Amino acid sequence: MLTEVIRLPVEADGAEPLLDFMGSHAYFQQDALRSHRLFRNEDEPEVLVIIEWNSRQDMDETSANDLSTQFRAEIAPLLAGAPVLGFYAETGR
Repeated sequence: MLTEVIRLPVEADGAEPLLDFMGSHAYFQQDALRSHRLFRNEDEPEVLVIIEWNSRQDMDETSANDLSTQFRAEIAPLLAGAPVLGFYAETGR
């Protein structure tokens, strides 16, 4: 399993529109995603997304499909800057 953590900067009033958009998007219904969670930063204009992928290969393949390309294009106008991504593997501890 691979966990992807994405920090999405938004304008001061942009968190809720972004969360509404992501909450209903088919991107998060793809089989390669084990689960996802959406968070609104209480102190900064930012949304945090945590995605658990079945594998790194699943993430790589899904990231290249048409739905993912469409999702990135549609989300871009809702952001106030570039997303910050991190990838984490389970340690088994």
